[in-house]
Amino acid sequence: MRTVLVAAALAQALDYSAVRWGPSRQQKKRGIPQNHGFAALKKELDRSLREKWFKGRRPQTAAGATELLREVLGSQVRDQLILIRGGRLFTTHNFTHNTKHTYMLRLLAAVQRAGGPLPDAWLMYESSSRGKCHDLDGLGGHGRLLPTLVIAKLDGYGQCGILVPNPYFGLGDINDMWRLQIEALMDANETTKKRDPRVFWRGEVAALAVKRKGYPCKSERGNHARLAALALTADDPSHFDVKCNVGCEARDAAKWPCPGLAYDATMRKIYADNSSIRDPKFYTEPDYANYKYVLNLPGKTDGSYSRNLNHLWYVGAAVLLWDTPSVEWYYPALKHGATHAAVNRTTARAVVAALDASPEKYARLLAGARRVQRELTSPEAIARYVRHVVDALRRAQAQHLIKWGDVLAGENCSDFVEVTVDGAPAHARHLWFYQNASDVANTSARVGMHYTTNVYAPVASCAAMVGAAVKTRDTSSHGASVRTDNPEAVGASVGAAASTSPAQAARSFESMYAPKSSSATAPGSSSSCDRWPRPYHCMTSSSGIN
Repeated sequence: MRTVLVAAALAQALDYSAVRWGPSRQQKKRGIPQNHGFAALKKELDRSLREKWFKGRRPQTAAGATELLREVLGSQVRDQLILIRGGRLFTTHNFTHNTKHTYMLRLLAAVQRAGGPLPDAWLMYESSSRGKCHDLDGLGGHGRLLPTLVIAKLDGYGQCGILVPNPYFGLGDINDMWRLQIEALMDANETTKKRDPRVFWRGEVAALAVKRKGYPCKSERGNHARLAALALTADDPSHFDVKCNVGCEARDAAKWPCPGLAYDATMRKIYADNSSIRDPKFYTEPDYANYKYVLNLPGKTDGSYSRNLNHLWYVGAAVLLWDTPSVEWYYPALKHGATHAAVNRTTARAVVAALDASPEKYARLLAGARRVQRELTSPEAIARYVRHVVDALRRAQAQHLIKWGDVLAGENCSDFVEVTVDGAPAHARHLWFYQNASDVANTSARVGMHYTTNVYAPVASCAAMVGAAVKTRDTSSHGASVRTDNPEAVGASVGAAASTSPAQAARSFESMYAPKSSSATAPGSSSSCDRWPRPYHCMTSSSGIN
């Protein structure tokens, strides 16, 4: 009875609808409308490309565009460069040594495999979650900044960079591996009999290494947020199951105080004795479907600031986002109370109480999560946005006017490689995300191929890139000099082969889900759902996930 009364008091003390999520406040200041759709993403993308950082790196003539690319190729940042020529991907040997870079290359290949070749372009890429831009002068971000693709901005939209999907959706293989993971998560959602009513999170708190000048407080915000969330469990274990299941070593706040990141009484208590908020058990992603609420915190859940949230939208729970300035590419389409609920140390208990007290508010969040699935994080949605980013960069920098022969004629291309992505038949070791994967033969037939092995073939000369043309099929016969990320998995290889035309890829997003009764193979019909990869609408059930 006392618990019920406390929950009611908390719900009354907070105006749930008045909660303001930090990224939405930023968005309003930037003049980006919250229309909960793809249009908001495009507005933020265009706004980012117009930022002051890039003044002088937005040429509008053929000569200017050609000279800028020539300057990039002659600088240290060439090792952060991806070239798209005739639907083929090129980069330097050094670029491929970063695992997240390999995932991004895989993502670009997947976009082309599903929707046809991307137009000729050059892209700068930064894989860290900090949201920094590369500069032509090698001054660590203090020189002439280039429009750079980033997967997150820790300090908000105002940071330098062009937001793109993080590389953890199927490790870049959005057409096959990500699609299969979605199905596994949805299966777990539908087979869950009864959900634990608490808020769930598992991850790590890890004090940072002390440097010569002291504790690196600028990098401590994520640790502080995670410890604050753990304190919710210590305060109210009947509503919060937020625990460490990896490391649980927080900063010594008495020894290393950080401005604005003080510990409250409960945080100090669990710093001294963290036994109540530790759980050594390992949880798979489908296990999250056993809970009524799932929480996303900044960092330290197997993939920094991005990876954990990818799958939370699919487990049939209400998504709670810890209120931080950090943003990702699809955040302009998110809104507290519509797609998720924003929480922090002060408001979390009251927000959960308000949702428990209102089935209507809770149901709205579930519907919002389904919309995120459909419109923002489905394989089709990710591919559509990546294609739009490439088009926007081409317009902003007049890349369509580049005279590639003039640029590459005097270049030394010996450090460049051509990137293709190999496919291998799915088998038992690919099925880690299944709860019940005993029927390997049947599952393998359903899965088909995974495209998760990058193959790098040395470029014979710059002329090879000048004359690059779309390949209809690549059997990976590059010869003995070929290097792969995972040689044992090499199977049938597909490079930039297109299964559909660019015109089909550019069709309206909504048509990917809206059945057309006049077509024998319309979305929703059995014949369209029997093919692989299966469209997103085929993975949804009659239970309302659509």
